[in-house]
Amino acid sequence: MGGYGALLAAERDPAGWSGVAVASPAIWPAYSDVWVGDAFDGRGDFEGHDVFAGSPALERMPVWIGCGRSDPFSENSRRLAARLRAQRTNWADGGHDQCLWRLVAPTQMAFAAAALQG
Repeated sequence: MGGYGALLAAERDPAGWSGVAVASPAIWPAYSDVWVGDAFDGRGDFEGHDVFAGSPALERMPVWIGCGRSDPFSENSRRLAARLRAQRTNWADGGHDQCLWRLVAPTQMAFAAAALQG
């Protein structure tokens, strides 16, 4: 869950990041989401690590979110992107797999390089 972890880390320490770029982040807007499964130890764990609740910390940070249209996290990624003012997105054909990640990697890396340059 690298994209989720990157978002969570940037939310918790926004001053320590130049930006955050994630592809196919495994994120959920609510603990009741059918896909949460065993990703968290329970409701309290989810609520303590909810990237949607923490998203205001990213409002002034460059954020790039890429996700495949067939990815089970596509709708959630779009919901998060809609909350962020400083967001860039890439909604490509594909799912939650290496084919999609390779497709969006050049755009994701260009974004990260630009964010590092300030």
